[in-house]
Amino acid sequence: MKAEIRTLLDEAILSYSKANNIDIVGLSYTVEDSKNTQHGDIASNIALIIAKIAGFKPREVADSLIKLITTSSNIEKVTIAGPGFINFFIAESYYQHKLYNLVANNQVELPNIGLGKKINIEFVSSNPTGPLHVGHGRSAALGSAVAKLLGAIGYDVSTEYYINDCGTQMQVLALSVWMRYLEQNEIRLAFPVKCYQGDYIKNIASEIANKFKDAFIAPYKGKIALLGKLFTNSEQLDDDQFLSSMRDFMTNTLSSEDCEAIHQHTLKAVLASIEDDLGIFGVVYDNWSPESSLHADGTLAEVEQKLKDNDSLYTEEGALWFKSSNWGDDKNRVFKRQNGQYTYFAADLAYHWLKFNKGYDRIIDIFGSDHHSYIERLQYGLLALGCDIKNFNIVLVQFASLMRGKERVSMSTRSGEFVTLRDLCEEVGVDATRYFYLAQKPQSHMDFDLEAAKEQSNANPAYYVQYAHARICSIFMKEGLDLNNWNYKSSDLSLLQDAHERALMKLLADFQDVVVSSATSYAPAMLVSYLYNLASLFHSYYNAVPIITGNDDIKFMRLYLLKVTAIVLKSGLSLLAISSPVKM
Repeated sequence: MKAEIRTLLDEAILSYSKANNIDIVGLSYTVEDSKNTQHGDIASNIALIIAKIAGFKPREVADSLIKLITTSSNIEKVTIAGPGFINFFIAESYYQHKLYNLVANNQVELPNIGLGKKINIEFVSSNPTGPLHVGHGRSAALGSAVAKLLGAIGYDVSTEYYINDCGTQMQVLALSVWMRYLEQNEIRLAFPVKCYQGDYIKNIASEIANKFKDAFIAPYKGKIALLGKLFTNSEQLDDDQFLSSMRDFMTNTLSSEDCEAIHQHTLKAVLASIEDDLGIFGVVYDNWSPESSLHADGTLAEVEQKLKDNDSLYTEEGALWFKSSNWGDDKNRVFKRQNGQYTYFAADLAYHWLKFNKGYDRIIDIFGSDHHSYIERLQYGLLALGCDIKNFNIVLVQFASLMRGKERVSMSTRSGEFVTLRDLCEEVGVDATRYFYLAQKPQSHMDFDLEAAKEQSNANPAYYVQYAHARICSIFMKEGLDLNNWNYKSSDLSLLQDAHERALMKLLADFQDVVVSSATSYAPAMLVSYLYNLASLFHSYYNAVPIITGNDDIKFMRLYLLKVTAIVLKSGLSLLAISSPVKM
């Protein structure tokens, strides 16, 4: 309905502009639900906007616009309120008609906005150095929900996980596993503080010991004996220097083939764990894209050459620098280090350049909020490569903290002291976990209230919404009716005159618009809020009105209203990958 009203207002604005010889076409204005329903259902501030520009009185502008609005059977009347707000009263017949056409075959009909346009969404992409923790779950919930919402309105969506399987952190991970592997073969040394400490490292080391026995010790016993000397001299080194010495020792001791074997086994084990945990959480990716492939297939070298060709790179002190300051950055950025290794920025730039070349109509990245300052640098690089970034959207997600009562739980992957996403799902349940993650806007920091999420009562919003669906199913079962296969032949929804019933019909009529807005704004929280409000209206209705009473026409119209409510609840929860129980 809001879209129809905006169209009517745009037409009226055009006529008003011509009549008064002022340029006001294309103005930004609001069309939103009225805060006071006595003043109408939908309100617009357009008259106030025009009055401010043209120097006219707002109420006079509003009165002129109302006279220019084309008559619509869906609008009962249009009035002016306050300083000049235009208020629309929607005809009851509109909501009734909307309800009749909202569902078909027990499913909500959603508009095809996307028309098959291709969208790539990359999210989570946590470094494969350990299990996913509570913080990663927020990006996983958001990315998968946005993908599902966009797919539901007609976009061709592919989801992607970018694997940072190169660089220092992966070397530290391999070193951590090798040190634990040595322990399993009775070579016990003090474990470096900055190595990864979690039990999962010991488990991977055990797998390697079982598979390879002492293959990574026997040929190197002489060199490994020198480890004791390295530890003896460690007091002279800070943590970073010692860690660097340990990495160098490993790579200089083992053959490159054996180093690679440890690295690959460790990487596969961690990735398998991540993929399994995401699957439990309802997240399945279409593509897993490793950084290493960008090195192997020459993509990085190709990007380097392109930047050289357009004079975007220069050499200084043996390193290769990207001229990001040419695009507005506060300083230039290292593209390739003195040792010939590409930086994280270089690999990430090549990865995104590759995505742009795959012909997507839109590319969406979901980044942690700590990447805020990194976004422009990436955009500058893409511009230098000739990419059109107008359809490159980045959503920043704030961190999520887990609270046990008043205590904040640690989430340090390096120390091994963290609650994994799998742990959280097992303790709270997948449905509640996803609901709590999605209930807040990604820009807001969130404290995940563990106790509230486990509550099996109306105090838990996830339970409250699911219970609304289960309660409707229970009503139908008590009446001996199959909700999915029951249809009442009468279609006289005008029989429903209770205020709760009219409020339900109005809210149900908004569902399709809410889904579209949630999808196109990358804001599942809008849908979560809608479902909570719908559940709240239903529960109030159930408590206030005896549904299974009165003559059959009214009784069955009420059941029909409940059926549509159940279908909308189920559809909305499904779009968030949350189940709709029939019993609770």
